[in-house]
Amino acid sequence: MSLKLDLRGDFYKCVEKEVQSLKADGFKFSSKEKDVSYIAEFYNLIERIPVPRPRKILKAKNFSGPKELQKNLEVLENKIVKGESITNYLSKKIIDAHFSDSMLYAFGITHLHLGKEENSKDEAFVERTGKILYCVLKDDDAYFLTIDDHGKWSDIKLIEIIKDNFPELLEKYELKGVISLEHKITNEEREKFHKYHITPLLQLGNKVYGSLGGGVMTNGFSRRGMMNAINQLRFVDYLEKEALSIYEENKESIISETGNIEDLEFHFSDFDNPLFLYDKNNGYKIDIIWNPQNINEVSMNFNRCE
Repeated sequence: MSLKLDLRGDFYKCVEKEVQSLKADGFKFSSKEKDVSYIAEFYNLIERIPVPRPRKILKAKNFSGPKELQKNLEVLENKIVKGESITNYLSKKIIDAHFSDSMLYAFGITHLHLGKEENSKDEAFVERTGKILYCVLKDDDAYFLTIDDHGKWSDIKLIEIIKDNFPELLEKYELKGVISLEHKITNEEREKFHKYHITPLLQLGNKVYGSLGGGVMTNGFSRRGMMNAINQLRFVDYLEKEALSIYEENKESIISETGNIEDLEFHFSDFDNPLFLYDKNNGYKIDIIWNPQNINEVSMNFNRCE
């Protein structure tokens, strides 16, 4: 009796299922091969799409907007509070999984258009507007910074609004002990850096900060998205080793229970938490629960289905 495993293959199939669903909704992918670059492109896209979940809205002290956009803003706010999807308020470039969102990756800031859904020329998106909402979207909160002209992707004033209104968002990114950069970077220089997928440090007063959005890879992908992809693949490899260890520990009892020596073949069809590895030949399974914030915190339970 032996153990057959291809958990990376199972993982690729799960991602492929998600990708096909996204393609059906109009999203476009460049990578063709089902490899690490394909996985990275998927996570680059996922990093840019706000997860639909209820969020509390917090507004900067001087937050305001044009009267003609007020009702549209109220509709958007209602969607955010209720936890509805706001993907159609994003840039149309969201459909390109390969696109590099420099402002999100460098500043951690999302921009949302404020047009009406019913007046849009493109059914997939709300009407485009010159004035847009700049905001920071966290798991439970939405921080409204300002409504301003389109195109301020590298404007340090947006970070200054965060510092003046929501300084807690900056704390974890402060480089302790660093009080000044040798060269003060202008918005024009920062824009060029972003164009070539370089994320410079941020200086505000006598404090220096790293990237609020996690930074960018040299290929233009989100660093957070790429690290997420790598961590998931490492986790799958770790599970494969653990499943092999469990098999070796229980091999004799499995033979005794089944009365045969048919191979075990563990697979998963959905990459969920908890995760279930199921052996279709003999009916054994491994239940796996892990901490998404720390994938080293894992509990695994081996048993036979009744």
